[in-house]
Amino acid sequence: MAPLSCLAGPDKQSRSKTDVRSALDTLSALDAIFSDSGYESGSVSDDEDDDDGQLAPEHYLALAESLDIAQLRQKRYSPRTQEKLDETRGYWER
Repeated sequence: MAPLSCLAGPDKQSRSKTDVRSALDTLSALDAIFSDSGYESGSVSDDEDDDDGQLAPEHYLALAESLDIAQLRQKRYSPRTQEKLDETRGYWER
């Protein structure tokens, strides 16, 4: 029989690693989009760029460290929708 911790799903550390990998994939995709469009952020010096236009791995690791996963997961609604959600929440919390 499997231990209870295995049945409950992955632990926080493995979820965190998965979140970081997912975030790195997203950042890599965004970097490819911006580099194809000619966009230059200017935040990285020319010395840190490789010959093929890719940034150094340390750059992506630093971005991953500062990434706020909770903010990425936060749902964003239009102002009117958010107003209606707040009204509904207020109604049910009376």
